Amino acid sequence: MTPEEKTNLRKLFEAPVVAVMSNQDGSYVQSPEDLDFHHVIIKSARNPILFNILCGDLYPQIRIFRRAHKNIPGYGEGAHEEHRRILVTIEEGDSEFSKLLMLRHIALAREELKKLR
Repeated sequence: MTPEEKTNLRKLFEAPVVAVMSNQDGSYVQSPEDLDFHHVIIKSARNPILFNILCGDLYPQIRIFRRAHKNIPGYGEGAHEEHRRILVTIEEGDSEFSKLLMLRHIALAREELKKLR
């Protein structure tokens, strides 16, 4: 990521803090800024195939799953902390660790959704 993209990502990360912390049950209420957080990371990878898959073909399905997270008490704080860790590794330029944290973030989100069944 360029320095400007990192600055933009930091701003997007900080935007939903108040919303997450204001929910007494810690549920995850997704804001438009949060959607952009994910989008900026994908776009900054500069991989057109990945971008077309995640922001095109799969995006409607991904949004459905993300909306379901609002029903999981405590998920908001955990997801926000995962985002913070991903952001820090991106800011530090550690792409390998960023990748591992993103894979873990996706796996944890999937596990939380399974609990809703």
